[in-house]
Amino acid sequence: MVRTAVWLLNMGGPDSVETIQPFLQNLLADGKIIQFPWYLRWAQPIFAWIISRKRAREVRESYASMGGASPQLELVREQTRALQAELGQSYDCHPVFRYWGESAKDAAAKLQPGQPVVLLSLYPQDSDTTVGSSVEDARSVLAGHPVTVIRSYPDDPRYIASLVAQIRALEDTTSTILFSAHGLPKAYIEQGDPYLSEIERTVAAITAELPNPHTLSFQSRVGVQEWLAPSSIEAIQTLGEQGITSLIVVPVAFTSDHIETLVEIGEELKELAEESGIHTFKRVEAPNSRPDFIAALAEIVRGSTDSSTDPRSGGAEPA
Repeated sequence: MVRTAVWLLNMGGPDSVETIQPFLQNLLADGKIIQFPWYLRWAQPIFAWIISRKRAREVRESYASMGGASPQLELVREQTRALQAELGQSYDCHPVFRYWGESAKDAAAKLQPGQPVVLLSLYPQDSDTTVGSSVEDARSVLAGHPVTVIRSYPDDPRYIASLVAQIRALEDTTSTILFSAHGLPKAYIEQGDPYLSEIERTVAAITAELPNPHTLSFQSRVGVQEWLAPSSIEAIQTLGEQGITSLIVVPVAFTSDHIETLVEIGEELKELAEESGIHTFKRVEAPNSRPDFIAALAEIVRGSTDSSTDPRSGGAEPA
């Protein structure tokens, strides 16, 4: 029996302090992440090398506080093992990292001729900058393999139930919920990227189940372009000015903990909240390998060849 391969697509992360710079260089050299005009694309590798060296020095201390590496690599490997156990012997699960870690080429080397592959995005909300880039990279090594693409699941009931359960576990129905999503340049949305609308679908589905007041913000802004607003920094400052003293922060666009959830939210935004008069600060962990989240992913994978199950899955198609 030919098993269906399932590739869990994620950006990856540095596995040591020494690999921070090459990880960032790979990320910044991606034309879907940083969109240079066509006449300057030749300069992007140079830009990526220069900025990655500068940025690596800036974040070295943050990675050192996490043990000298991103926990995301091992967390995604744990998700892969858990999903394998949930799906059973008919499937063969592999982590596939876009910028550092086990690559699509590494995973392709383990395939049998003609083996079907499901590309499972670990980004719940679709964006060409993340899902699009990972899918394109995976497809480049999958000639001759039937491919099913699960691009996103922003309001899948099982995924939403998992997030709601995490928030309800705090037993706090009065604190304001701040949904903090990774930011994106506003121009990308104006060009048709679905990310913002899918983030809003996730937030709407969660808040329909909870009585807490809530607001949406965006983190990790870089560069001089206009980004989605408000930033998480601005949102916390505004909430403090409004007299809010208790906050629950939900990393709504992330499925595994890494520098943006552990350091940006867990340390930097927490410190800002305290300075803004918000004395109670609760960070909801990313889903990681929670059994209900893994079970949700398993059901999404099982139904992925039926386009009526997930309208964004795209169905099975040749690579």
